[in-house]
Amino acid sequence: MQLYAATHPSPVRRLRDHAPADHGRPLAGPPNSPESLLPANFRAGPFGRLEWTLDGQDYYLQFFPPSLQRPESPPEFILQAMAHAGVDRVVLQNAHLYGRLDEYFAEAVRRYPDKFIGLASVDESRADTGLEVSRLRRSVRELGLRGLYYANRGLFLERYRRGFDDPTFDGFWTEVRRLGIPVFWEIQAIPEPTQENLLKEVERLNRWNVERNCTYRQSLEYLTLNLDFLTPSELDLILGGNVLRLFKAF
Repeated sequence: MQLYAATHPSPVRRLRDHAPADHGRPLAGPPNSPESLLPANFRAGPFGRLEWTLDGQDYYLQFFPPSLQRPESPPEFILQAMAHAGVDRVVLQNAHLYGRLDEYFAEAVRRYPDKFIGLASVDESRADTGLEVSRLRRSVRELGLRGLYYANRGLFLERYRRGFDDPTFDGFWTEVRRLGIPVFWEIQAIPEPTQENLLKEVERLNRWNVERNCTYRQSLEYLTLNLDFLTPSELDLILGGNVLRLFKAF
């Protein structure tokens, strides 16, 4: 939770008078390891705030709307929001700052099966362990969750020394494939939030997905068979024409 607040683009404010105070971010350096987070009594506060204390001063970040008076969101609250927005069904997933909610999601799905689809979570930094594999298997087979939420940012806990494509995680991904579940990816710029790092992670995912899950011919078929709304000339541009134009090689 502290990592999200320390790197969030919203302004930091001093709690006693709500004055801007970006110097109060609970971060000691580049956000690439747990050691970069300052001891700050970090906590979820009322009215959508994330709060912490540094040098005796209380600070906050307005992470949610002020109308969220208490940091909670029961299924009935989501159902009312869905009704208001005209949404029939939603997928439940959560970033790590909310905790591990597999059991909570499963109960919501049990009570409202026509409204909610739940995703399992994983401790990405320990996905190479038997414990995480067995937890995933239980979440799918026993709790009835129907996909996996995976955030590359979760590798922060081990200082980003491995990527999600590291061979040590092959056993975990084999189990994901065996369970036949989709993966909902949250790809962030790591280890530091720059555009270059974001593009590197997107490229890593694209390359790994092709190398692990399909042949080059199958990758082409994703485009040629499924994008029938494109004209032949538009498809030609996507499949190489734009690159040729970029390098003036036509």
